[in-house]
Amino acid sequence: MANLPLYDDIALAPASGAVRVGLATGVPVLASPILWLADLHGQSCQSENLIEGVQRLYEHDPLRERLTASAREYCLENSWFRIAESHPALWRSLE
Repeated sequence: MANLPLYDDIALAPASGAVRVGLATGVPVLASPILWLADLHGQSCQSENLIEGVQRLYEHDPLRERLTASAREYCLENSWFRIAESHPALWRSLE
């Protein structure tokens, strides 16, 4: 079976939105190891070979559990509520 293609490595952070939405699903996320996902290395399984990544996730319960817990924590830290809480400080810094 041929390797699945990796996402193109582009410098636009908004392009990582699909992976970030995936983190909120409650299941481990597999992604290509590219620049715009570097900040999600601890929350997602990033593998050069996506087929091997799927096998790794399937066979390793501790990895799945760690990634699921890390993704949940990431989502809580970056929730709309937390973002809204940070706005007053942001506005004050611009005065």
